[in-house]
Amino acid sequence: MPKKRKSGGKSGSSKGHYARVQCSKCGRMVARSKAKAVTRRVSLVDSRMFAELKKTGTIIQTPSTKKYYC
Repeated sequence: MPKKRKSGGKSGSSKGHYARVQCSKCGRMVARSKAKAVTRRVSLVDSRMFAELKKTGTIIQTPSTKKYYC
């Protein structure tokens, strides 16, 4: 059976092994270069409170979470 991709579906070339990360949905271990990474910002404050604090000039930190999917 012929090989479909030279890279095997991974980003980067000629590196060899990649560190593995766990899929956030199914728990499968996937190479970091092959996994789809999704970064989202998480609000620590509810929307009404956020609007009030923003009006007063408060700087509100929104940490980002990174999830990997296979």
